[in-house]
Amino acid sequence: MKMKLRKQELSLLAIWVIIIAAVGIDQGVRHFIGKAGGLDEEISLNEEKFIRLRGILKQEKAVEEQAAKVFAGYKDIQSTDSLLQEVQAVARKIGVNILNVVPSTKNEGGQKVFLIKIESQDDVASVLKFIYTLTEELKGVGVDHVQINAKEREQLPRISLYLRSTVF
Repeated sequence: MKMKLRKQELSLLAIWVIIIAAVGIDQGVRHFIGKAGGLDEEISLNEEKFIRLRGILKQEKAVEEQAAKVFAGYKDIQSTDSLLQEVQAVARKIGVNILNVVPSTKNEGGQKVFLIKIESQDDVASVLKFIYTLTEELKGVGVDHVQINAKEREQLPRISLYLRSTVF
């Protein structure tokens, strides 16, 4: 009888070992599944972030294309000399008679501003065409004001233009 008891004890011990191993394996599998579920959630969150970032990159490209279109007409004016050359090129193209050019520079709010006073003696239509062409070709140039002085009817008026260009 002693043998049978031992076999029964060994059988019980084996059953207990199997039960404990099964519980341990079950806990390990549950832990692994829990981590895998957390990884799935993290992957989903990263996919959402990726989709949002891809949308932002598309918007960035669209903004860059629009900015390129807007700034395509702006010349790279970094000095009064380059601005004067551009103005004189437009004047020659239109055929406006320029008598005097007075350039100056000042700082406004941390930005460099080029100011040019142009004196001309020509018909008003030619000067208006000059102003139009100048502001179309040199997008960064604006006309502050125009002064027209006519002394006699037969004489061409003396026209003063005050131009402004801001360098960013």
